[in-house]
Amino acid sequence: VAQALNYTWALTLTLLAVPVLGHRLRALELGAMGIAWLGAAIIATGGSTAGLSVDDPVGVGLAFFSTVLWASYWLLAARATTPPVETLALAFLYALPLTLGTALLSGGGWPEGPVAWGAILWVGLTEMAISFVLWLLALQRAGSTAGIASLIFLAPFLSLLWLEHLLGEALRPATPVGLAVIVLGLLLRQRVSSLKT
Repeated sequence: VAQALNYTWALTLTLLAVPVLGHRLRALELGAMGIAWLGAAIIATGGSTAGLSVDDPVGVGLAFFSTVLWASYWLLAARATTPPVETLALAFLYALPLTLGTALLSGGGWPEGPVAWGAILWVGLTEMAISFVLWLLALQRAGSTAGIASLIFLAPFLSLLWLEHLLGEALRPATPVGLAVIVLGLLLRQRVSSLKT
């Protein structure tokens, strides 16, 4: 559930790119995105989309709010005139004291041992720095934010397979169905965007 909701920031990015970057979305693209949102709803509700009942409404609300924050960050970064690496370095340098202060004030403490520092380096370099630079470069070179943003939905499918096979995490029956609907929305959106206007 958390993973699927986290990845809906790509849809938020596409929608916010209209007023922020001046991108245009056709009705068929919006329809395809709606199908992808339906897939995320299927996963989030465990298949009970009729009542849209979720176990933790506050958590789901915060997850959706985080999609607005992520999308806003990437859109602002795409408009930056400084080189992408400098933009990210400045953003990380600004966030570092806030993050450390929050961790210390909440009782998180200072990380200890090589395993903790190895995890910090792994996340910082591979999941944040390198991947962020590549994503920002893709956003700056893309003719359509919708085209690359929707590709992000392939990642949760692969991640869920890895979680199931490598970590033994059980998948809810609605998860593969929701991911299939998401992929259908992706394929339709790509097909629509490839058509000439």
